[in-house]
Amino acid sequence: MTVIEFGKKDLKTNFAISLLMMVLVIASVWGILIYNRLIGLRHDIASAKETLENYQVKNAELKNQLYQILDGVNEEALLASSGLIADKSPQYLKNSHQLVSGTATQ
Repeated sequence: MTVIEFGKKDLKTNFAISLLMMVLVIASVWGILIYNRLIGLRHDIASAKETLENYQVKNAELKNQLYQILDGVNEEALLASSGLIADKSPQYLKNSHQLVSGTATQ
């Protein structure tokens, strides 16, 4: 019967090989996780682009509706129907105080 004895040299080699195998397994799992996150981000970017395009289309439609509404508006008739009068010579409020460096002077 043959007896196999492991020496110290074989023990170091076995430890190094098992350590390398563990590093390989950990690196493989890490690579798979990174790949899954990358695919998830690509999917999120694609859905965000689609949402952005939908909002741009809605924005264009709303602008078109606004321009159609405002295009046919007769300002004179709108003012008259709401009881407003166009003032030919408006008088604005004037501020007699001038602010200089945060202090009021006259």
